[in-house]
Amino acid sequence: MVDFTNKKISDNETLGEVLRRQREELGFQLDYVSREINVQQEHLLNLEDSDYQALPAPVYTRNFVELYSRFLGLVAVKMIQKYNQEVNIFDKTAKTPQKYNQPPTRLAITPRFFKSVIVGLIAAVCLVYIGFQVDTIVQPPELVIAAPNDNLVTDQLSVVIDGRTEKEVKVTINGQEVLPRADGSFQENLSLKPGINLIEISAAKKYSKIKTVYRQVLVEPKSAGQ
Repeated sequence: MVDFTNKKISDNETLGEVLRRQREELGFQLDYVSREINVQQEHLLNLEDSDYQALPAPVYTRNFVELYSRFLGLVAVKMIQKYNQEVNIFDKTAKTPQKYNQPPTRLAITPRFFKSVIVGLIAAVCLVYIGFQVDTIVQPPELVIAAPNDNLVTDQLSVVIDGRTEKEVKVTINGQEVLPRADGSFQENLSLKPGINLIEISAAKKYSKIKTVYRQVLVEPKSAGQ
């Protein structure tokens, strides 16, 4: 056991925080303290976590506080007073009264609980962010076809495909790749045949889905008399 030291304790610290800080400053491990004062390590950990729900009846816990405080060189009377104040507040704010020797039925609001909540929130935010990034990557690019209009009727055997997409996008017309300009716009002269021509214009980024637009053009050659 360490020599008794009259150490000033901050009113802003909980009993558990005082005990843990003092133990760590002295360089003691919980299992060592447990053996020295003959108190289960689990009880000492619950004291440091202010997990009063998990501790036995106050009459036993006060004894743990006294043994632990004296071993760490703290003023046991002050530590017991701190325990009494905290457990009184805990019992008043709990949804149901403490029932000893029965399974816990209420939530313990402890530092470990808050840490778990924060870690859970961070993980949720990361998952949402990753999901958003993946969705952005796989979304098909914008593809706008200004010409020709759908269901165009013409007597010409060629038509100009005039369109616009995003930068760094692969564009194909009827399976043939065309090279868009730096701003994503493109134009391509496409040969037609008499009758109905179905034109398929597609655009895709490296890992995205494919965006496809169809245009139907009817070629009606002029009669010999026209």
